[in-house]
Amino acid sequence: MDRLVAILNTALRCPANKEMYAREYTGGGAGSVDVEAGKIRYSSYSAALAFHVYREGRVNDRRDIQDTPVKARVQVPREYRPSLEEVGTAADKVFAMDGARYVNSPTTVTFNAFMRQIRGGNFMLYGPATPLSGDPFRLNNDRTLRPENVRFAYRHNEKINVVFFDGHCKTLGPVESLRTSLYFPEGSVVINASLTQDPDDANGPLE
Repeated sequence: MDRLVAILNTALRCPANKEMYAREYTGGGAGSVDVEAGKIRYSSYSAALAFHVYREGRVNDRRDIQDTPVKARVQVPREYRPSLEEVGTAADKVFAMDGARYVNSPTTVTFNAFMRQIRGGNFMLYGPATPLSGDPFRLNNDRTLRPENVRFAYRHNEKINVVFFDGHCKTLGPVESLRTSLYFPEGSVVINASLTQDPDDANGPLE
């Protein structure tokens, strides 16, 4: 617990992040974490999860660990494996970004202490183009920001900071941040563009 507090409260804390976890999610089954309201800071950053998953059947008996709701929108290449050599052009692919889970309301975030995570837990997510439940990236239908987007992710004058696999950083506005290709390996395929938040998506391969 002390190590977790040190990382979230100090070592990897964004200076603009003022939020604290309200409580530990009761389904976590890891009481030793014992998140206390007001003690542990909401995670400032998340890694881009799609670079860490396999497609179903990729390696012998390895499980499919790409979420079903995301596979209905975008799929990583069947031959993809998590490797720096396979992400695509490093300068065009986001390694980590502002924002984290779990956003439970416009003013509340909770800590998921599940011992085994299948959706990145508190430290990984798919990004603004394909938000899942609990993500801080669900924008309005016209792609304007909601109060919780600003509070938990777009906290730099309504923009987010991202870092790419080549090490450079960039600040993205709401529409810029929605580009699906930023968060998925090269060769990934958009299955249903109407289900992503990227206004320029079309069904077919991403760059």
